Amino acid sequence: TNQGQYYKIVFGRLIPWGLCFLVATYIFITGYRAIGVYRYNADVRQSMHYERAWLNLQQHAKKKMSIAMDEAYDRTDDK
Repeated sequence: TNQGQYYKIVFGRLIPWGLCFLVATYIFITGYRAIGVYRYNADVRQSMHYERAWLNLQQHAKKKMSIAMDEAYDRTDDK
């Protein structure tokens, strides 16, 4: 029996490589989720910017422009 060779292979090669594989997988999954969160936050920031711009225009618009903006808003409303 080659117990020394067996333990050398198991503890010297398989376990460290297995741990490296697990760490790499964890880093990949965490990075993938971080990218998703970043994209979601970017979309939310852009939506908030559009909303603030719309409200600013509506606040400073004249009556005719305000009516046109309300009609445009009603046409694009998701009901």
